[in-house]
Amino acid sequence: MPKESFMMLRHHMRQRPYFVVLFLSALCFVVGVMGRFHFSSLGMWSSYNQVDGSVPGLIAGEPRSIRSDEWLLGTPWLLSQLNSNPPLEAKNISVGAETSALLVGLPVKHWSAVFRPAQWGFFLFSTERGFSWYWMVRSVGCFTALMILLLMLTEEALLLSFAGALWIYFSSFTQWWFASVSELLLYFSLGCITLRLIFTAANPGAMLLAGAAFLISAGGFALTLYPPFQVPLFYLGVALIPLLLRGVSLYRSSRLWYQLAILGAASLMVLCAVVLFLRDNAQAVALMENTVYPGRRLSAGGGVAGQRYFSGFFSPLWTQDDFPRHLGNISEASSFILLWPLALVSISLRTNRHFLSAIAPLGAYLGLTALWAYYGIPAWLAHVSGWELVPPSRAVVGWGTASIVFTVLVLRYAKRLAWSRVLLLTVASLGAIGFYFVSHSELQPATISVATMTLLAAGFLCAAVGISSRSPLLLLLGVLVLCAWPHSLVNPVMRGMRPILENPLVRAVTALDESRTARWIVFDSSEQAQLVKATGRKVLNGAQYLPNFWMMKKIDPSGAQRDVYNRYAHATFLVATPEAQQALYLPAPDAWHLHIDPCGQKFAQLRVDYIVITKAHPEHNLSCYEQVFSENAISIYRRR
Repeated sequence: MPKESFMMLRHHMRQRPYFVVLFLSALCFVVGVMGRFHFSSLGMWSSYNQVDGSVPGLIAGEPRSIRSDEWLLGTPWLLSQLNSNPPLEAKNISVGAETSALLVGLPVKHWSAVFRPAQWGFFLFSTERGFSWYWMVRSVGCFTALMILLLMLTEEALLLSFAGALWIYFSSFTQWWFASVSELLLYFSLGCITLRLIFTAANPGAMLLAGAAFLISAGGFALTLYPPFQVPLFYLGVALIPLLLRGVSLYRSSRLWYQLAILGAASLMVLCAVVLFLRDNAQAVALMENTVYPGRRLSAGGGVAGQRYFSGFFSPLWTQDDFPRHLGNISEASSFILLWPLALVSISLRTNRHFLSAIAPLGAYLGLTALWAYYGIPAWLAHVSGWELVPPSRAVVGWGTASIVFTVLVLRYAKRLAWSRVLLLTVASLGAIGFYFVSHSELQPATISVATMTLLAAGFLCAAVGISSRSPLLLLLGVLVLCAWPHSLVNPVMRGMRPILENPLVRAVTALDESRTARWIVFDSSEQAQLVKATGRKVLNGAQYLPNFWMMKKIDPSGAQRDVYNRYAHATFLVATPEAQQALYLPAPDAWHLHIDPCGQKFAQLRVDYIVITKAHPEHNLSCYEQVFSENAISIYRRR
């Protein structure tokens, strides 16, 4: 065989893992979109206004009430954008004041949609298929990007890369924060991949294409506007640069200036996009920064307990209803299984120095983030570096992902150890994990079966031996037991959106106000207000991303209670009798309640056309309204 043909065949064989991954991912993506599959917990709406409470379209798992940011807020807001008149506008009163819809990342007819691949389906397909596209990008796209990134870092070690991608994707933190973190992990991985492709592509055209992909991924990452996750992942990307460019001869490249020009132009365009986006949302950003809650939450780090940093070891034992209550909720309690200390100890002194120098920034990142989480850094340094925008508990996305990448790279490149040392490290690591379990009994669930504990112990054994002996297969078995098995159905598998689209209240409201220009208020339930928003109607209460001051000025002309409603909040209107006094108060930091007479003068100033009553109020005849719908406890009234 001629040398040229042999080299081409070898190159093709080396590229095969990428083609296999991309082909299988594309197949899953197409099947998911065409079949209208998704992983939303919108099945929770089946418990509202339904008699039997069944969940139509549920295939596996169960809807999670704790995922309220997704099913209670995000999905109704998204449907509101699609169904409003006109649709997909940046200003949507049902979402909040000013350009709340654009700031929160909902589909909008705006140039920034180019940087949001998850939303492209809403411009191409029907509502349900667009929703499936939205979730397939977050799930299939995220996993595929993680897999390809690890393939690049490990020089096409397929089994090891698969284990690492599973580890990140099915870690409890990723799954319980899936709606928030999956897109950022996708953009982060694609940014790293395309950065390397700019410097390794075979021809200028491919380099230019890689630069365009880098622009989309970096722009999507920058415009997500959630610094608690963005900042840790950005610095992780910086720490990975020596590894991403490993093996690239920059100084000998005849196209170096061309490559740098592509990278520089893409980075400059991303910077311009951020500036323009902030300009378009200047008023909304100013409102958000001056809210009472969440306001500007600044931190210099510190205060994270040791059990929080390593709580991921217990996460396979926890469920939504059975977890340590002092950690808040299952999402706040979630984390990653951090085995980077074992990987660090297992690095042989005979390991290649070039690899050690390339991985050193990643090790430094792990050490510095741990230092920041435990002890904090000077306030000026936190301000200059951007870490002041990261609550320490949110930085887990950075150190968790870094820990897994570090461990995978050690397995791939560090020298093998003698079996005596493997045995010693395994016994020591399992002893340390066992001691940690025993000494932190407060993190253990109330009940756990012997079979489950035995299986998880076997998983830790496989992971420990796999890392010490450099065995990808054993690591994969450990990851399947410790991550994929306990967390695979944290997000349910569903088909279609029937629980919300066919809800009786949604159908009743859809038959009224076909122009979708009237104003609505839902009494007694901010949750039911979200259902009405899903129809595209202009609803003044429910979940408000930014406060509507023009409305509250009618309720509180003097602004004496501004601190009550100047916040991201679930706004609930409660029916008060004509004799009762108006009352506005805070039952929770992210909720305010208003007792008001629907037929009173203050309420009339809001010029509301329709009200929805979700409870019986025999003490109030609502004579100022005409009833146009009634079913079970739900009644809809139109102003006379």
